[in-house]
Amino acid sequence: MLGPVRARAVPVTFATLQEPEPPHTSTASRSITDHRAKGSLIIPPPTMIGILTKALKNVFGDKATRDLKEVMPLVERCKAEFAKLDGLSHNELRDRTQQLKARIAEATREDDAKVEALRAEIDADPQMDIHERERRYEDIDKIQKNGLGKIEEVLLEILPEAFAVVKETARRFKENTEDPGEGHPVGPRPGPSPSRFHPDRGR
Repeated sequence: MLGPVRARAVPVTFATLQEPEPPHTSTASRSITDHRAKGSLIIPPPTMIGILTKALKNVFGDKATRDLKEVMPLVERCKAEFAKLDGLSHNELRDRTQQLKARIAEATREDDAKVEALRAEIDADPQMDIHERERRYEDIDKIQKNGLGKIEEVLLEILPEAFAVVKETARRFKENTEDPGEGHPVGPRPGPSPSRFHPDRGR
């Protein structure tokens, strides 16, 4: 038979009286809670954040607006160049492409001549000192790098005209318009009859 059950005395300390910490509470959350309790942390409500964001957009504009403002001058130049091409014949429109290529070649013609001269010196002297040969190759690399910068400048310069030529060409192909100067429609010329290569189809 079991005897009387005695109650076990449990020592009460300050640690046992503290409120247990909720599980999965991060250090940052505890810090915010402590600051809120002390009144030292002020977090603006969501409505205030929205008002500040809207005010900043009104002053500086959003990224899409700034990007659009930056490219609009280029768009206007493309429109102006496109308006100039309506009265050109098909051959004159094709010549515009060759003119653009010629402008690019003209920008690098001097650098290309220097590169050719250095390569000719290297090829003409197989016994050239290795250091002299390496120096000439370094000069060629510098000239070609400089030429790439010139090409980029020319491409930016002719970009509106080149875009206008492509757009006008695409329009004429789509609409199959007649040549303003020659009266012939734009587009690929009709090919031979299928029966020419496949006799059975012509029967």
